[in-house]
Amino acid sequence: MQHTIRVRRKHFIDLDTGEKEAVPDAWGREKVEAVLEWYKDRNRSLVIDERIDRRVRWTIMCGDMIVHDEWSPYNQYTIQGFFPYFRRGRTRGMVEDLISPQDEINKRRSDQSNIVSRTANSGWMYKQGTLDDDQERNLTDFGARAGVIIRYNGDDAPKKIEPSPPPTSMERLEQKAIDDLRRISGINESLLGELDRVQSGVAIQRRQRQSVMGLQMYLTNFDRTKELLTECRLGVVQRFYTEKRLIRMRGIDGNTLMMTINEKMPDGTIANDVTMGRFAIEIAEAPASKSFMEDQFAQVLEMMEKGLIPPEAADLVFEISGLPNKEKFKERIQMVLQAKGLPIGGAGAGAPAGAPQEPAGAPVAGAGAPQAPMPPAGGELSTETLQRLLGGQ
Repeated sequence: MQHTIRVRRKHFIDLDTGEKEAVPDAWGREKVEAVLEWYKDRNRSLVIDERIDRRVRWTIMCGDMIVHDEWSPYNQYTIQGFFPYFRRGRTRGMVEDLISPQDEINKRRSDQSNIVSRTANSGWMYKQGTLDDDQERNLTDFGARAGVIIRYNGDDAPKKIEPSPPPTSMERLEQKAIDDLRRISGINESLLGELDRVQSGVAIQRRQRQSVMGLQMYLTNFDRTKELLTECRLGVVQRFYTEKRLIRMRGIDGNTLMMTINEKMPDGTIANDVTMGRFAIEIAEAPASKSFMEDQFAQVLEMMEKGLIPPEAADLVFEISGLPNKEKFKERIQMVLQAKGLPIGGAGAGAPAGAPQEPAGAPVAGAGAPQAPMPPAGGELSTETLQRLLGGQ
């Protein structure tokens, strides 16, 4: 179990910026006084105050026996749940409302199967005296099997009793349950791509949007879950990624670039220190389906035909195309434009030498990526920075 407990802890409080950071449990008195002295030498106001803080506790139980009970090394829960419905502390899934209609469909289908199987052996009719005793037993024992042979006397042959057709009320009840299933889920035939009573393409798109609106609560809560998960990952990165690392990240133009973080410079500063600063998280989503990308590419081509996009921006058009080896096309286009003395549009990995490039520390665009870093004034106040100042790492 992971649960929060409110406890009283000592905190470093920067009176200039208002930032606060809990004093690590392993720090002794000498280390705390050294930090206060370091701030005092730089005319910074740092005090220690006892505040109520929320801490995450890890408790592991086997039956009624506690086998582990310690403070979590993280400041947040390591597991983030997705709940389509979350109202006043009560959770509910997407399919819970669909269980009863599905049970109704299963019951009606089972009843129809039972009726059909029972009427398969409906019985026989024959005139008295046309069958001897052996043929009567043969008809009784094997009359429902395929290939049965019956010998009779006279002109009156035995006739099989025609069963009555299954009641249509069963089919109607099953269809009502299917309609309830779609109505509750908010999914209509247009969204499934099935034939609907609406024939107009615009009307079909409107019905599809109507179904998506019914799922908006699920999508909103799913975005919230991804936001919480990204906050958790960001906290882990800023708290534990303190050593020099070479990471791969996605640039603004969509290209993958390599970047060195937490690199110690000759003057003692740390370049690209990911433990510093505050970040705002924004979740931006776009369909990644092939039809969506083709639609975007067709719109760009139409805009180029109408003159809204100049030919010099052809390298940007290749960014949203589905062609393989797009980088080679971009390099060739940029070489041709450079040879003609035309301005080179866009900036990316394929730009020739001398072309303007994005700075190495540019913010990353994408779903769940930290946006718009907002470091506080004089914001060196973090546990990792304090440990570095004291030679703790």
